[in-house]
Amino acid sequence: MSCSRRMATTMLYSLSYLGHPTKNMIEHILNTINIPENAQKVYLYLLKYGSMPARLLAQKMGMPRPTVYDALNSLINTGLIISREEDNKAIFSIGDPNSLELIMDQKIENLTKAKSEIKTLIPKLREESTTSEPRIRFFAGQEGVKKILNDILWYKGIETYTLWPMNEMIDLLGAEYLEWLNKRRVERKIKLKSIRKHGTKINFKQFPYLADAVENLRQLRYAPKDFEFDMSYWIYADKVTFISTGTHPFGFIVHNKEFSNMQKTHFDLVWKASKEK
Repeated sequence: MSCSRRMATTMLYSLSYLGHPTKNMIEHILNTINIPENAQKVYLYLLKYGSMPARLLAQKMGMPRPTVYDALNSLINTGLIISREEDNKAIFSIGDPNSLELIMDQKIENLTKAKSEIKTLIPKLREESTTSEPRIRFFAGQEGVKKILNDILWYKGIETYTLWPMNEMIDLLGAEYLEWLNKRRVERKIKLKSIRKHGTKINFKQFPYLADAVENLRQLRYAPKDFEFDMSYWIYADKVTFISTGTHPFGFIVHNKEFSNMQKTHFDLVWKASKEK
């Protein structure tokens, strides 16, 4: 028995012994390294039944021969299968299983390099995309408001500022979502200065993630008694979100550096007039 046949037989035994979980695991790996669907089918078939020529493979799989050849060429190019000549016929079989790990390592290396390049590219893209003309996006309903707030989580290590009617937000978004939002914000080291309505009462034992604790990366103040607001805003980077918590909730994001700076001036004035307790 040839070496490649012995290897395929060994892998086949493992696949048969472990059953569907192993097959599912292999499919997941092939998907992860972007192996086309038809190529996956051919790979798994050769893994299960061993070496064979393309004509027989197409016949047994009920797949058009050109489709099989395309799949085989794809698998050969990635090193997942090999071919050899027997009696003037090309025989295809599973290659070295280590190829899967090598392909994965190469993808990880490429992604790591791309991520490093993105870090230097993003500031330039942000600078180039900042214009005097505001870009505004509107969202409606509870899910729309969540999409607005999720946009903040694209950033990392920034300081943000909110005018926030907390009780109304709990009613609109639910405690579970707000806990999730706070957790993701803290994970991304996004600091928050928040102004809440005068007289706002929150049970911090029930909602510890809404407190001005150090671990929440939040500073908290309460607006003056005569300063009423039902709509909230959140300033982050060069964007400002506005959210209405009324009967028909909606919100919008204004993306403009000059507008963001102006809104920050408003926040600073209210912050100075607000109290910690």
